[in-house]
Amino acid sequence: MRKIVALTAIALSLGLGSPTWAQPQSADFRLPENWNGDSIMPEDKLVPRDASGDLQGFGGAAWWQALAFCAGSLHAAASGATLPTGVTPQLLRSASTRFETAALRRLQTDRGVSSVLAGEILASDIEFQVTTATEERRPVAADMARCNAVRAANAALG
Repeated sequence: MRKIVALTAIALSLGLGSPTWAQPQSADFRLPENWNGDSIMPEDKLVPRDASGDLQGFGGAAWWQALAFCAGSLHAAASGATLPTGVTPQLLRSASTRFETAALRRLQTDRGVSSVLAGEILASDIEFQVTTATEERRPVAADMARCNAVRAANAALG
């Protein structure tokens, strides 16, 4: 018991009882940089946090992530057994490819990275979306509605 009291007294006397900051925040605060002097904080364009309707679930996410969601979920749906009337696997695969291309372009534009690096970043995200969509067995029509909203809003960004 004496050890605990003694250690607590030492910690409090050293100021360990409250948060400490490595550097005081000031007006000249800069984002962290890598060895090349490039910002290491992504500056992705984001879906508005207050997005509504079919975009609501994407609020605050990067646009490229919303596009990757669509690429992955539609790719997974193409191999599903139950498709809405008039929807074919070929149609879904084609739409998935268009979403993947749009996500790649958005990632390159937002972060100013090469297509190779953007492809590396994007590949794991799309793979995750394929796996998630397959496991969750979401209704294809619902994902198609979400993706139509993503496509239209992303196109409006330019």
